[in-house]
Amino acid sequence: MRATLPLLTLAIALIASSSGCASKQALEEKEAALAACEEERAALARSVERWQERFDRASERWQGMQQAINEAVPNALAEIDAERERILELVPEQVQFEVATLLEDYFDVVGQSFAAVRRDNETIRLQLEATQKALAAVGKDTQAINAAIEGAVAEAQQRLDAEQEQRRILAGGLAQLVARLVEFDRRKLSCKDCPDRIKLSRKEREAILAFHGELLRELSALQKQAGPPATPAAAD
Repeated sequence: MRATLPLLTLAIALIASSSGCASKQALEEKEAALAACEEERAALARSVERWQERFDRASERWQGMQQAINEAVPNALAEIDAERERILELVPEQVQFEVATLLEDYFDVVGQSFAAVRRDNETIRLQLEATQKALAAVGKDTQAINAAIEGAVAEAQQRLDAEQEQRRILAGGLAQLVARLVEFDRRKLSCKDCPDRIKLSRKEREAILAFHGELLRELSALQKQAGPPATPAAAD
């Protein structure tokens, strides 16, 4: 019995010692895993913050473009009369009568293009609102939210770039059309000594002048909305 007691005491001490080491090791492993999780969470949070900044920039850019478009229209209306008088001094009125059919078809296409631009703007606005709601609801699935943000921002950026390019093309086409009409007037209507000058009666001249004024208002408004062309227009 006396021999058994020291052995039992030693066994209990060894068990207690080994149990303490195991508990400490497990705690250290858990602490390391927790630190790794915390670092991953912080990295994801930083990623979300970066996407939020990109979203804010894209949203600000879109809003700026919308504001510019909305401000351009009333400004264009205010300048239409002055623009009309300026062009009338440079160009005789008879030109539009010769190109009425062509212009009618062209402005139908232009009108459809601007309608498509307005629809794209509304789509972008809805996408940006949806993205903002997704950011406000950031939770456990941060990586999935990041992917959604990236796709929405990329699509919005693509649409904005396409809209800008479309506006540049429209502006270039309008500028070229005006230049062609000016050159046509110069050679066939204004030039007294040109062999291909068109002869018109007073009644025809007045009718063309009225139509010319209406068409110039359309051209001026469209040019103001479209903005500057991508390249300088060249007369044919």
